[in-house]
Amino acid sequence: MIRIRDLVKVYPPGDRNKAGFKALKGISYTIEPGTFFTMLGPSGCGKTTTLRSIAGLEKPTGGEIYLGDRLVYSSSRNVFVPPEKRGLGMVFQSYAIWPHMTVFQNVSYPLENRKMPKAEIEKRVNKALEMVGLAAFKHNLAPNLSGGQQQRVALARALVSEPEVLLLDEPLSNLDAKLREQMRHELKSIQKQTGLTAVYVTHDQEEALALSDVIVLMLDGKIVEMGRPSELYQNPKKRFTASFIGISNFVESRRVQGSSGSALVENEFGRFEAKDYTESAVQMVDLSFRPHNVQLYWEEPEQNLNIGKGRVQDIVFLGETIEFYVVAGEKKVRLRTHPAFLPREGEEIYFYVDPKHCIIYGTEDEDHERGD
Repeated sequence: MIRIRDLVKVYPPGDRNKAGFKALKGISYTIEPGTFFTMLGPSGCGKTTTLRSIAGLEKPTGGEIYLGDRLVYSSSRNVFVPPEKRGLGMVFQSYAIWPHMTVFQNVSYPLENRKMPKAEIEKRVNKALEMVGLAAFKHNLAPNLSGGQQQRVALARALVSEPEVLLLDEPLSNLDAKLREQMRHELKSIQKQTGLTAVYVTHDQEEALALSDVIVLMLDGKIVEMGRPSELYQNPKKRFTASFIGISNFVESRRVQGSSGSALVENEFGRFEAKDYTESAVQMVDLSFRPHNVQLYWEEPEQNLNIGKGRVQDIVFLGETIEFYVVAGEKKVRLRTHPAFLPREGEEIYFYVDPKHCIIYGTEDEDHERGD
């Protein structure tokens, strides 16, 4: 278990590039053992600073960090355990492998530093290389490997010490799209196989959804929302979550009525019943729904609630789906559907969105005023 309590990081005046910058603003959460936990967010949100603080490579300004029952950092108690004594494995974005060494030597290096017996080193290195599919390459020089293979060497080196916690800082960002997808499956498989706790940093929301048991979404040094991938994708409580994870429409709407977490709103497309996640009874709100959560009709359905109407614009064929916009007045929404349902440019179309897939948030201006 990893516990982070009120973690703050302010860069000191002596740091020429970041002096006075508050990278972390009092974040707190617990990572349960055996969890694949991902910190997700845009560049500069504080996710890498948090990971480096857990590793001991960054010294926070305030707060506490526990690894299991062991306190490894506390500002109030003046505790700071150095990284080499935290017992963590780490994989960096750059891989950080030594070009003059073989694969075996790269992976064995941490164990040799600990003066471990040669027989035990060989046993552990072979096991780690087998796990990442590089047993046949152990005598190869690291620079002669492909990018994906070098990434596996870095992963094997992190695993060879048999850590309970593995930290990964955007380890797939230097790989091409096909290799990234392949390594996602392998990383998840290794994490399940070993039962270790993985703490992963990425700005790639698809990567986070594919790998994670739990995602914490960060922005400007704070936690926006935290939960299982399906929860954050299907039922985001915050506007930023809906906009950052996946694709969402946001349609300026007027609240007609509302009660106990639901509301009725109207806009250029029609009237919609939706879940209400606004924090005040403002009249102007944004209606949000995902492009694929729609049913399309050529003719007007008998029901009129949660039915939108508009004209088709900008059709794009994407293989398994088609994407297009539906326009009403000066507003437009983005929709996706199966290619079998192929609309024509400029024709009138109707779409239905189930109320459970409709959410209203405060407008973007209101969110900014509240500091969300």
